[in-house]
Amino acid sequence: MTRDAGKVLRVTVLAVLLSGCARQHSVHVEHVPAPRTPYHFPLVSSGTLFGELPSAVQNTVRAQAGMAEVTGVIKDTSHADAIYRVHFRSEIYPPLVVARDGAVLNPDLTVAIPAPPEGSGGRLANVKLNELPPDVVKALHEREPDAEVATIERETWGSRAVYIFNFRNDKQHPKLYLRADGVILNDTQR
Repeated sequence: MTRDAGKVLRVTVLAVLLSGCARQHSVHVEHVPAPRTPYHFPLVSSGTLFGELPSAVQNTVRAQAGMAEVTGVIKDTSHADAIYRVHFRSEIYPPLVVARDGAVLNPDLTVAIPAPPEGSGGRLANVKLNELPPDVVKALHEREPDAEVATIERETWGSRAVYIFNFRNDKQHPKLYLRADGVILNDTQR
């Protein structure tokens, strides 16, 4: 082998060795495992999922499944109005399909249980004095001028709104039922 050929061979071997080292180094860096963490759960709780539902949908879920734990909610907006598919942890409850207005839907999206008429649905707790119709306020002050109101509830009896007043001293001031026009009712007039 000539001197020049030997020199070229050494330079070539050195270049191959150096390039091989560079590749091994880069491969080594790519395979460093990521740090492990004990946290693997989604960042949204089931309570948050339920709380983001419209109130009519929440009422339907409570009526159908009580306090069953919600594990997932899928909002389907591919229809004229939003549809919610609510999944539960318990296998007792299959996914519940609910329209925005609170109607329970079959899997084929036909109505299984219609939504309650608007304004019905029983009590609305914590009605405030400034939310009452003027005739109700007037009748309250005429009937119980010195009573301290503890709570006011609004119920729908048939097609009529009825305000139910509970007083702090309920022995001296029994419940008072007032229609929206100020007429006093008793509990048996439902």
